[in-house]
Amino acid sequence: MRIRAAGYLAAAATLSAMASATPAAASHAPFGFDGIWRVTRIVGYSEVSVSPDRAHRLVGQTVTIGPRQLRIGDDDCVPDAMHADTRATAPVLLDRYHAGPADAGVPARTLMLDAGQCGHVFRIGADIVVYQGGVFYRASRVKPADKRR
Repeated sequence: MRIRAAGYLAAAATLSAMASATPAAASHAPFGFDGIWRVTRIVGYSEVSVSPDRAHRLVGQTVTIGPRQLRIGDDDCVPDAMHADTRATAPVLLDRYHAGPADAGVPARTLMLDAGQCGHVFRIGADIVVYQGGVFYRASRVKPADKRR
């Protein structure tokens, strides 16, 4: 019985160490977001947004994310800092975008890239959600980051 309990404790300690290492590793490696993405659809709106015609213009455009770049369509921004971690989405969405997770089409907790003054990018499985002009857009990866960095 003691051997089984010791085995459970060792397994729990290993899993706990792995779980605590994951966010730290993610916060130093934001470039799982790197690459070129294509906007596929609108997933939601914040309280104030551009006209529907203008909102739909971004569908089909690209999002480019690099170590010193977040470009959404023609809007190119140089982030003051970038880091990624898994966290609750509601506080960021409410504070920064006056929206909730359902408005943005994101879960209550997900991997999030914080690009400083350039905004946030949310991971949804293999896709991302970006915000532009009061509209949340879903985008799919077209090209991964250049591996030669």
